[in-house]
Amino acid sequence: MVKMEDVAKYAGVSKSTVSRVINNKTVSRDNYNRIIEAIELLDYQPNKLAQSLTTRTTGLIGMMVYQPITTCLAKAVQGFEQAGLLSVLVVVEKDRASLHQASQKLRHYGCDLIAIQSLFHNGLFIHGQKNKLSELTHLLSCSAVRLRTHYLYLPFNERFND
Repeated sequence: MVKMEDVAKYAGVSKSTVSRVINNKTVSRDNYNRIIEAIELLDYQPNKLAQSLTTRTTGLIGMMVYQPITTCLAKAVQGFEQAGLLSVLVVVEKDRASLHQASQKLRHYGCDLIAIQSLFHNGLFIHGQKNKLSELTHLLSCSAVRLRTHYLYLPFNERFND
């Protein structure tokens, strides 16, 4: 696995200069070009877990779902992935203990957002920080219904239909 140090060495710059390019900070055009060339040549991929330590965001959306997993739900997962989020699915039973246990597990993994499949409506109830919920609706280009400050409802509309 190629590390940032490898890119820095190849480009003849410091690790912090590589970091500046990866994080869209200002560097000289010459350094920028050398670093981009090194990234492409070495096929460098930033480590998302390492980045999450700095950004305090994981890009994970935890989803508590019921069996059977529907086509709408699978399409919602695809939509999240296209928006740059990684879904962590936990299959739950229809009781409070199962929901509580799943919620604890998803929080343990640092999910930015936690969604639960609705039993009565065709959609997801999503909980998270207000800014993360706003980012999600922007990324998905959808109009989710804001229920309360930290909750919204995302219906499986035409975007996620079977």
